Amino acid sequence: MITSSTSYLSAARDYSGVTATGRAMHFRNSLRSEIRNPVIFVWGFDPYTSEYTDKQILSLLNGEDQRLGEPGARLLDTLIAAGHDVLVLLPDNSATFLQANALLLIRLLDTIYEQYPAAGPNTIVGLSAGGVITRWALLHIEDHLPREHQRTVRYLSFDTPHRGANVPPGIQYFLNNLNACVRGANSVLRNVPLLGGAIERALDGIVKEKVDLVNSIAARQLASHHYGLDTFRPGSNPGPDPLRQQLLNELGGRWPRGIARYAISNGSGVGTPQAIAPGEVILWIPNTLCFRTMPKNWEECQLVSFGAERPALAWAWIWKGLYPLDSAAGGTGNFWQQTNNALNFLRLLPAVPELCFVPTTSALDCADDIWYQAPTTPEGAANRHWDDWYFPHHNEAHVKLTRPITQFIADRVGRAASAGA
Repeated sequence: MITSSTSYLSAARDYSGVTATGRAMHFRNSLRSEIRNPVIFVWGFDPYTSEYTDKQILSLLNGEDQRLGEPGARLLDTLIAAGHDVLVLLPDNSATFLQANALLLIRLLDTIYEQYPAAGPNTIVGLSAGGVITRWALLHIEDHLPREHQRTVRYLSFDTPHRGANVPPGIQYFLNNLNACVRGANSVLRNVPLLGGAIERALDGIVKEKVDLVNSIAARQLASHHYGLDTFRPGSNPGPDPLRQQLLNELGGRWPRGIARYAISNGSGVGTPQAIAPGEVILWIPNTLCFRTMPKNWEECQLVSFGAERPALAWAWIWKGLYPLDSAAGGTGNFWQQTNNALNFLRLLPAVPELCFVPTTSALDCADDIWYQAPTTPEGAANRHWDDWYFPHHNEAHVKLTRPITQFIADRVGRAASAGA
């Protein structure tokens, strides 16, 4: 039988003025009370982190909740049956600095070994952004803390955007400009009867929530390209946000030493593209809005959207030279569908497909220019930093837990010597 408990913790110090706080859920065999052979899951960028209950987390890590897994995956049950305790670190604010939450992870590690010196070596599984958090934390321990603090023996990166996440420039552009239209002092929408009054007020709350997520610190650190109204300049392309560049500088292209490292991708490892083709129309409303996936040839992408810059509903902008990742192999995200669902009461947007969110090349940290190829080619493997990796043949939802992934993790973590104790 599995039992659980929750503890609350705060990082020992701040990062850039932010002191991270969060919860650690502990799942274990009910026959013992002390932590043994811990496997620690570090949650990633998720606006609902602070709301999860222990039952929901158990359901997510066992594949019972379709948001994260498939029925029968049963990862948490498998690890506990093999003699491990499972801890899940849930930052209170996953949208803040990844480094701040990395310091929270370090605090959790210190707390475990202060209370249970005989806990044994640990394994850390970073889910999505949690893989970057873990990497930064392990490097910080290596660089700044005494050797006795280095008790991690395995690091598993689960669909982590090491080379950046693809948050489509179109969705960033659309949300930021719609936000300007709704909230701006000279809102274009105030002159459109359909969008006035109650609808405008409803849009205000919906759009602000989405814009705040897209422009949050963590999103800016993770996105390969970021577009925000405060950084956009006419005639320029969106590029990596300065916060992302700072994070990359701190990582320095390094990986923790003396630790077994494994990568998991939800994206195809044999070059299978997404269901939507490069250059294909994603959204189209006649005379009002048209978005296409980024073309594979890098040449241009025309985006037509609501814009406060002109006294009309439609205007166009062309971006050139961006990474053409929308149709590339990778774990999928549903940004457009989320926006569609949020604005559905307007009945403006048709159903739209999922696009690449974390390219396979990013999750496996392969060369940047082989998005539409198999990353296991010699060119892709040349940048390999892993003892082993896993990928499916077809693209899956980002951080989807499947039975093959459960088996991959269980095989690498292994059976604890105290299993059954």
